[in-house]
Amino acid sequence: LRKASFWSAGISRGMFSSGWIARICLTSVLLLVMAGIAAAQPKRILLLHSFGPTFGPWNAISGPLREEIRKQSSYPVDLYEASLQGERFAEAPDQAAFLDYMRGLFEGRGLDLMIAMGAPAARFMVKYRSNLFPAKPLLIAGADERTFNGELSPNDAAVPVTIDPSLQIDDILRILPETTDIAVAIGDSPLERFWLTEIRRSFERFGTRVTFHWFNKLSAENMVKQALTLPPRSAIY
Repeated sequence: LRKASFWSAGISRGMFSSGWIARICLTSVLLLVMAGIAAAQPKRILLLHSFGPTFGPWNAISGPLREEIRKQSSYPVDLYEASLQGERFAEAPDQAAFLDYMRGLFEGRGLDLMIAMGAPAARFMVKYRSNLFPAKPLLIAGADERTFNGELSPNDAAVPVTIDPSLQIDDILRILPETTDIAVAIGDSPLERFWLTEIRRSFERFGTRVTFHWFNKLSAENMVKQALTLPPRSAIY
């Protein structure tokens, strides 16, 4: 299941299709079946959000995912949700308190499946699952495989996305072929620092075709001020 369950979906033009969401639901059901729990018992599923249930782009998945899991599962489903929140800060806080909360929530109650939605949730589960629920199956959804390094146990699965930011630069240059400068408006949180490295690497193929301006160390206010100084024929990514 570990290898067979790795489906990829492109993110550049249309991130989460209905077919992609259906793959997540199918994999969820398969993991529940493999758990071997009596059919009469409700299946307790933990959906861990990276930032919160309303944050894009994952909020486009979570609603249909809830509905489809309940629809496709032949078992009663008891769905719990939690959010990391700390990933929204420039420096992620100590996770000890959140780990205690998670343990306290499910200790003695049982858990049949964990779903990590997005890269921060995936990294959290891969890092701390041995301290939480080491024997429970994990499904990673909506995260590029590079963000969690494919670190799955034999009873885990992933339905990742493939993120290639350079394809969006291709679109910019196709629509605005005279573009000479592109400002990259990205923040400086732990997740964004990871993606800054990947973005720089993927943009190398443009060589001297475009001059990139990196806004990752600027506040939102200074990003706006810097954008106003861009030369003609510029774009903002």
